[in-house]
Amino acid sequence: MKRNCLLFAFIVSLIFVLAPPSPAGFVPYISGTSTATLIESGDFAGMYRYDISIDWKVRKSSSKISQIDLLLTDITQDSDYEVDFSSPAAYSNNRRHHNNLHAATWNASLESSGLSLFGEDDPYIQYVYAATRHSSKLTKNGSGTFSFYSDIAPEYGTFDDVLLAQLNCSQKILGDLTGAYPYFSPDIGGGTGGDTGGGTGGGTSTPEPATITLLSLGGCLAALRKKR
Repeated sequence: MKRNCLLFAFIVSLIFVLAPPSPAGFVPYISGTSTATLIESGDFAGMYRYDISIDWKVRKSSSKISQIDLLLTDITQDSDYEVDFSSPAAYSNNRRHHNNLHAATWNASLESSGLSLFGEDDPYIQYVYAATRHSSKLTKNGSGTFSFYSDIAPEYGTFDDVLLAQLNCSQKILGDLTGAYPYFSPDIGGGTGGDTGGGTGGGTSTPEPATITLLSLGGCLAALRKKR
């Protein structure tokens, strides 16, 4: 009896060791790194070309990514901003050509009528997989280069939750972007479309209330010392 119990315990332990890890801990993700290049000639002269290398991973091939969105936060502060695309606007791999980043193409458009997916009202770029009857499905682990042109000069850093992948099972995955990003800042100006009221030009600034209070206290103390 004891021998049978030991044998049973050994078999159960072996199953736990050899069994594949549970996918319960797997977290789908999307992330991107980007660069910006000033274009000096051609149709997009004077604009910046943003190239974003995006990687993603989902649990099942059946839950393929069909759309990738990029939030363009704060650029609406520049009334003359411009965003444009080449055709196609993006390339990525697919199941048949996993190592070929030009096997699948994506079309892009600028959406600015409000965005419930991000929970923001800022405009966003929508990349849609250009599936044809000759193309195969995207892989569950994918990567590609997604591009657009803008006259908004880049800022650099890590921008949280500005990428969003939509799956055909209605699941949404948020991700971060690291690198160049068309982020309008009134402190340094933005775009090439004229004066936006920003910049670091001349003019006087009004002191904050706290500053005025400290200056007044300092003046009172100085006056009291003189009277003594």
